[in-house]
Amino acid sequence: MEKLKTYSLLSVALLISSGPVIAANIPAIANDFPEISVTHVGLLTTIPSLFVILGVLIANRLELLIGKKATILTGLGLVLIAGVFPALYHDLFSLLFISRCLFGLGVGLFNRLIIQMISDMYHQNPGKQATVIGLESAFEGLGGICLTLLVGQLLKMGWHTSFYVYTLALPIFIAFLIFVPSDKKELNRREAATTNSSQTNNKKALQVMIGYGLLLFVIVAMFINYNLQITFDFRKKYWNCDKRKQYDCIYRFGSFCCRLFFWKSIRNIR
Repeated sequence: MEKLKTYSLLSVALLISSGPVIAANIPAIANDFPEISVTHVGLLTTIPSLFVILGVLIANRLELLIGKKATILTGLGLVLIAGVFPALYHDLFSLLFISRCLFGLGVGLFNRLIIQMISDMYHQNPGKQATVIGLESAFEGLGGICLTLLVGQLLKMGWHTSFYVYTLALPIFIAFLIFVPSDKKELNRREAATTNSSQTNNKKALQVMIGYGLLLFVIVAMFINYNLQITFDFRKKYWNCDKRKQYDCIYRFGSFCCRLFFWKSIRNIR
């Protein structure tokens, strides 16, 4: 049961980097919506990053009301519904755009909380805590690799079909709901701590978080813009985008290896 709880927690990390995996779809989507600017179509990949920041800010308040587990489940539900929506209804670009915004919002709801929940659950066992946090980072990279490969295969049946890759959120939602315990005690403790904390410190912490969040958005947006440019360059030379998918997998595999190396380094230091 302990292993099921751990892997249910870690499985959520598979979706954290899932937003940009549909980058290879952008040229095909642009072809289906010729009246829409290519720049606006490219926002389908970048706009979730902005709403991730908004989701993180909302999660800070929401977890005080309903707890970490319920907040993470809410985020997973949003990712499932908004992620799969373009596969079911893809005639209006405006609805695609809204669904990607909601997708980013869902990721933001559990992006930070999953680390915090791991820290809370294993705070009495620092060694286990460090191991699980390191694995969370590795799972995030692994999710990017697997989802990119799946998108590449589904893309052969149409760009809208590739959005079915987000149905992965359903078994993750169920596993998290069943095997991860509720955090009601932790919720009560945090409510008491929040009552005793000063408003000045809260405002300062919020300002710092917003500043770092905006910096993160700029960095991610620049990377995704670079990623999209490579997509279009490959599209010009290789119509089936096979080379583009290979590039994506190589990049994500390198990221996965770096995360594993970082995890091993942290374990050795501790």
